Amino acid sequence: MHTFSLRAGLRPLYGKTSSLRAVSIQRASISSSTPRQAKNQIYAPPLLHDLVESGIGEEEGGVSLATVEFDSPDIMSGDPNLAMTYMITSIPTLLSFDGGEAQTATKLSDARKLADREFLKEWIRTEARRHGGRGGGGGGSSLFGVQSNLKIFNIDQTTSIDTDRKMASVSRIPHILEPYLALPSEGSLNLVTSVLGASSNWLLLRHVYSYLRGSTDGDESTKDTGVVLVSFMRDGAFWREGSTKLGLDLDAHSRTGRFTFVDGLTGTYGDSKPQTPGARKERVLRGTNLADIKKEIEGAIGDLKASRKVLIIDQLDALLAITDESTTSLTLQNLVLGLRSLVHSTLLTLSADTPLVAAQATTLEREHASLVLSTAHVADAVLALRMLDTGTARDVSGVVRITGPGIEGMGGAAEYLYHVVADGGVKVFERGT
Repeated sequence: MHTFSLRAGLRPLYGKTSSLRAVSIQRASISSSTPRQAKNQIYAPPLLHDLVESGIGEEEGGVSLATVEFDSPDIMSGDPNLAMTYMITSIPTLLSFDGGEAQTATKLSDARKLADREFLKEWIRTEARRHGGRGGGGGGSSLFGVQSNLKIFNIDQTTSIDTDRKMASVSRIPHILEPYLALPSEGSLNLVTSVLGASSNWLLLRHVYSYLRGSTDGDESTKDTGVVLVSFMRDGAFWREGSTKLGLDLDAHSRTGRFTFVDGLTGTYGDSKPQTPGARKERVLRGTNLADIKKEIEGAIGDLKASRKVLIIDQLDALLAITDESTTSLTLQNLVLGLRSLVHSTLLTLSADTPLVAAQATTLEREHASLVLSTAHVADAVLALRMLDTGTARDVSGVVRITGPGIEGMGGAAEYLYHVVADGGVKVFERGT
């Protein structure tokens, strides 16, 4: 049995979702001194178990089913917030996840609801939406008799939580962003802009995840999609580490011809060492000549075995700062235009800090502003990241504003808040929620 021990009065602290696995369920021990022992002893509730197993709530973010086992007179107290007129030896508990970490345990305290199929379906879906890595927080719903963040009973003994089964899929893409991160239409150009303090790394990683997840989540529509990622600011190790946190193995996709990384950092900014035998195969840009860069990226596109190829270029604007004046906004736009003809769709990330776009006092600032504004003008969708206008907040990392002609069928322009947590997980939510 896989057991997490919890001391009374402490907030439950669960391990990574990857550590949760199927286990047997055992009946909790219970005091024999109470006359209420014979009433509705509940363990391994079959209806709730079957609903979770069947995938209810998976589209909303996913949950796991656990049971809280205890031996305590507190449950016999008749407190309406506990077992009401029932004695429950195992309280059914939904574990909901945020960025791969079980964050909250939400308990069902009314035992009679365990026989109500429609209630249980709604309970599972509600809790999956709340903390399933897809939309952020919110209180428990009193309409359904749910206790949110309820402290394990005030007892002196050690309480344990036994994990029954992890849902097959816990999405790493915030539910509210899914329409905007889906595979775009053929020939499209999407743009992600960022500023200092509001990095685009998390959003780019989720684009990659969305394009490649067909082989991992069972989405047949994306199984023939490949990605070329060119990065001028971050090396391959950075992207592999970030994708691993999302449950995406870029090395495995490289071996199957669905992913190619082009390192525009190590060889462009300094001398890069030749790859040693047996080392991970990566294409490395050896200079800043645009013709050579184009040739290397074309080779990477040719490496893909997928029929639909997506090109992602991270921080193309960095070339303006590290090359001579022969590299201009126009030459970079022509570079992108030539590469777009070889792929299904293209995604660019560019810096849009005010000093780089608004000042335009130097040649670099003028060229940078021209590149960002021209690209935004022709892009089908622009996802602009920025800091909060009112400053920093503990539970908000920034704002994402989504505009462009290509999103009209997705509900039109939108603006959301987002919060990037320490382990790379992200919550995206509307203002006021």
